Amino acid sequence: MPELNLKQISDRLNAEFTGDARKLVFWFDAEAEFVDDIGTLRLDNARILPLDPHDQFYTKYFLERVDTTTNYLVYCPFPKPAIRDNHLADTIRYSKEFFADRASLLALDLGIDERLKPVVEHYIKFFGEKKRAQAFYDLELDSYTRNSIEIGLMSVLCKNKTTSFEDVARRVVTDGELDENAYLAKFAEFDLLQPFWRHMESTFGYCDQNPTLSKFIMTAFATYAAKSIPADMPAKWKPFVSGKAGNLIAFLDSLMNSFLYSTRFDELAEYAYTALGVSEQLSKLPLDALTDCCLFKGIDLMLIRWMIERLEDEDVAAKLNGKTIPALCAQRRKKHYGSLFHDAYFVLENAFHIIAPGVYTPVSGIDRIAK
Repeated sequence: MPELNLKQISDRLNAEFTGDARKLVFWFDAEAEFVDDIGTLRLDNARILPLDPHDQFYTKYFLERVDTTTNYLVYCPFPKPAIRDNHLADTIRYSKEFFADRASLLALDLGIDERLKPVVEHYIKFFGEKKRAQAFYDLELDSYTRNSIEIGLMSVLCKNKTTSFEDVARRVVTDGELDENAYLAKFAEFDLLQPFWRHMESTFGYCDQNPTLSKFIMTAFATYAAKSIPADMPAKWKPFVSGKAGNLIAFLDSLMNSFLYSTRFDELAEYAYTALGVSEQLSKLPLDALTDCCLFKGIDLMLIRWMIERLEDEDVAAKLNGKTIPALCAQRRKKHYGSLFHDAYFVLENAFHIIAPGVYTPVSGIDRIAK
């Protein structure tokens, strides 16, 4: 537990032990939440006496016969027994009980509004480990709402240093499997799985009665394709198209154009290519509509195949979306899969020059057909 919370407890307990009269304070910690912290408490005018539930008689004898002058905090890491089983009941009656619920202390320490205390209580298991609790403190959230608290908790479990749901989603899909994902298992352990999918809906528009990462990836790629291919989408894809295309496009772009994540993007694209039946579905669309789309390497294969066929027929005037074969090769080399197919495009462009020498010349880096 963060030291600031322990200081709050110490301050409250020290206030209980002020004055000259001898005082006994009993603290029943029903969930043993503070059992690992009790030894670090600093009391100015009292000693800490941990109580074993089987030592009640001896503790009663000790407090009332052996040491009758020292102030004691009697720490009991178990629920308060019923009166018939509580042999210290009469001692407790003339003493005082101390209560410290972790949720209240956390809320007070973090500056969380009292109205959000039920949220903290709901996720109190998360704060049971010092390392996790400290990591949440270290996020230093600017403000607290149910959403920001949940995203903060997920961020810690993802080992992120910032609180952004996009970063949480990125970590989940890039650093784990789509099936049996370790991060989702962690979310489930701390009752964060349903909030995760709720944020997936509010952020990316992904909504499903039985949500899975696999279907989310299909949604992301189908939505991106719908916005980057100027043709009617296949009917099979329409149920996957999200209403929040901008967020999904930005999300996939951040993977595609990243040195860290581009390899994982390729793996996800390959999965979506198969799951969505992209090869079959795109074959139904005009090839002109695909020249600007760089989501799938299968598109490059389709374009390369078309160019080979045109060159075999010596059709040097052939164009796609207004672009000649050399212009198309130059364009595709700059796309995401350009490095993968660099040699193929280089060969095709040179083959064009061999078949039609002098027909095509590049001017100032801009490809054009010589007139």
